[in-house]
Amino acid sequence: MQIYSPTLKGPLKVSGFIDPDDTTKITVYWGAPVLISNSIYHIGDICRPTIDNGYYYQCTTNGISGMTEPTWNQEETIAGSIVFAAVPWNLWIQPDEIISDSVWTASNPNIDVATNSFDNYKSTVFVSNVPSTLTEFQLTNQVTKTNGEKISRSFLYKVNQQ
Repeated sequence: MQIYSPTLKGPLKVSGFIDPDDTTKITVYWGAPVLISNSIYHIGDICRPTIDNGYYYQCTTNGISGMTEPTWNQEETIAGSIVFAAVPWNLWIQPDEIISDSVWTASNPNIDVATNSFDNYKSTVFVSNVPSTLTEFQLTNQVTKTNGEKISRSFLYKVNQQ
């Protein structure tokens, strides 16, 4: 699947394509959750320190976080068996905000967007029944913050043409 993750610097493309014959899970991070001790993290997962330092951190190795919060650096931080890379805070939900609602829509009415779920910092949807004649389409995710502010972003997805 081709995912464009939300940052103020512009979408960041992750390799892959949507397969029109499959159901694809798509998750968009609007903010970063606090690091959870003694938890499994995978490459690409994000977290932040309990005390905001202007950065969030992206996991660059699979592993388990340590029992205590690390001393966060402005480049790389090791937490347990995980290496996290520092990223200047550029997500849309600030550390003191959370998501209270999420709605997904597709640019093509034949595409099914279902099982929308969200938590404080991310929104997830399952996409299926993508017409094989499409080469690309847009998904839009609108979230409502707890203060009532609504924000939305659209992401371009490529369809695998095998």
